[in-house]
Amino acid sequence: MSVTAALSQLEADIRAIEQTSGSQDAAISQLPDSTHAYREAKSRLYALIKDISHAAGDLEAAAKDNAKRLYQRRSKGRTEAPAAGGSRVK
Repeated sequence: MSVTAALSQLEADIRAIEQTSGSQDAAISQLPDSTHAYREAKSRLYALIKDISHAAGDLEAAAKDNAKRLYQRRSKGRTEAPAAGGSRVK
């Protein structure tokens, strides 16, 4: 297929999509207001669920990282917590 043929096919496809889109826009504009309100609320709910899901994933990753750090073994050269007398023990 030549470049010219591909471009003309692409232009024809774009015109077909524009015609379909125009008829869909007209059909959507004729829907009742309650349908528009429902679709808007549904879209907002979907966005909120995605945000919550994303935040939960971040929290889960942070919790795993914190647990890993909490249960890490201390290296031998590190200073331990202060003893009962207040001095530090190595």
